[in-house]
Amino acid sequence: LVGLPTMLALVRFGVPILAHPAFSGTVKAPLDVVTGQIFRLYGADAVIFAGHGGRFSVSVEACRAVAARALGPMGPVRPALPTPAGGMTRERAAELVGVYGRRAMLLVGGSLLDADDITAATRALVDAAEAATADAEG
Repeated sequence: LVGLPTMLALVRFGVPILAHPAFSGTVKAPLDVVTGQIFRLYGADAVIFAGHGGRFSVSVEACRAVAARALGPMGPVRPALPTPAGGMTRERAAELVGVYGRRAMLLVGGSLLDADDITAATRALVDAAEAATADAEG
């Protein structure tokens, strides 16, 4: 994790960037603006944010707004991959794809690490996400 100035320097070297909100500094702006727009302006390839239904009290509407800003038109600025996190589980893969569509990265960690067989749990996550994306739009 690095701050915004270092992030910008890394972008200039072509390093792929997954922007994390913990290092957005003291920016006082709505979640969708900070995560979905400001991180994009700094060159983030993916933007991590607190997803709904996890450890944080974030509404599904707020999460959809982040995803819309991350993927929406912004002149010459490339879109960034929305990446909901914070208590996402493999069991929720289909629900999450339903909310975010096919153009999102699901950051699932803890529920995989808690599994008795991490390989099988990871395979189940991938299978569930693939099945859900087959019918999802976006």
